[in-house]
Amino acid sequence: MATLIQAVSAYRPRVTTNRVVDLDELAARLARGSLVTPSIARMVLSDLADELMYFLRTGASVRLPGIGVFRPELRIDGEMHTVIRMDPKLRRNLAHVNDFVGEVEGREAIGVDVVAIKARWDAEHPDDPVVLPVGRGGRAGSQPVTVVEASAPATSVAQSEAESKSIESEPVRGGAGRGRSGGGVAVAGDEVSDGEG
Repeated sequence: MATLIQAVSAYRPRVTTNRVVDLDELAARLARGSLVTPSIARMVLSDLADELMYFLRTGASVRLPGIGVFRPELRIDGEMHTVIRMDPKLRRNLAHVNDFVGEVEGREAIGVDVVAIKARWDAEHPDDPVVLPVGRGGRAGSQPVTVVEASAPATSVAQSEAESKSIESEPVRGGAGRGRSGGGVAVAGDEVSDGEG
């Protein structure tokens, strides 16, 4: 049986990341319309990275207005990592998909709930249906989830019940999906961490 994580992963909307802006392009954009030349902007950005590393190694947090706060953290295994808390204004300005000018794959899935995702998966994968986890009530065992077809409004309760189907779910086992291990950047709420967490 498929998991809800598999179905969400298959159908969720995604930002299409088509490129990475490098230091030269960022420096050129910073120099545009200012007295700063691209080479000076590049030097300042390079120095900023060095100075950020210096202060983080001393145990200081570094606040870059409009960008965020960088804070050193120590894991239980003795490894250092950096937590980045985005500036609230930057976070707000990036929060609304309608203001996003890049490409979004699967835009039609924005705002779709898990029951609709499950119904789509089950229709496309009848031999591998999704088993939903227990609801937020915290009770062990199975909890039925009712899916009502959204084609037309039901004219009576009996018709609505006839057009619905009940889906049994199983309890969530283990801690899968709670975090991510491996290198790279891990996101937790408003914070970003540079490694395992």
